[in-house]
Amino acid sequence: MIIMVQYKWIALSNTTISILMAFINQTILIISLPAIFRGA
Repeated sequence: MIIMVQYKWIALSNTTISILMAFINQTILIISLPAIFRGA
């Protein structure tokens, strides 16, 4: 039973980190789009 709880926390941690990284990536893309379209 303890092993299953540990896997649940690992899965939750991986999901949370993945969502956070996707959010950061999206923010960087939105901020840099005007510079990309200007050709800078």
